[in-house]
Amino acid sequence: MKKVLITGGATGIGKATALLFKQKGYDVFITYNQSEPNFDGITKIKCNLENENEIIELFNQITSIDVLVNNAGISLIKQINDTTAEEYDKIMRINARSYFLCSREAVKLMLKSHSGAIVNVSCGVTMILQLCSCASFWIVLDTFAPMQTMMQAAFISMAQSWDS
Repeated sequence: MKKVLITGGATGIGKATALLFKQKGYDVFITYNQSEPNFDGITKIKCNLENENEIIELFNQITSIDVLVNNAGISLIKQINDTTAEEYDKIMRINARSYFLCSREAVKLMLKSHSGAIVNVSCGVTMILQLCSCASFWIVLDTFAPMQTMMQAAFISMAQSWDS
């Protein structure tokens, strides 16, 4: 049976993704950080994705993987002038650094079987900001979404570099 790991699989898009993979016959693993989800047939692993050692242990528990879905993320709805460096660091640790660390550990396992796939879930707002040429639109969103945009740009660029 093929294995899939979905980070942030307890709610929202992650939960829907986990349930769909389960329906398709995959052995599904999800991570959660706070409240353990209450749906059946899926292996739930508590993991603080800010912690590199916990991520390494997560992949030691799984032992093999066919698909990694980097889905976990947090948001901060604040203007940039009200955002602290600590808040910025937390967002980057979860929304960008954890994608790198999980991908690194997944690739180690995927190389053993000479196959695998990594899916990075991204925010639509970032793509709009990257594609939009309307200056007034940028100004309206820029004061409210700079951390989200910077983080998304970081992991989109990282993923694109892997594709070359």
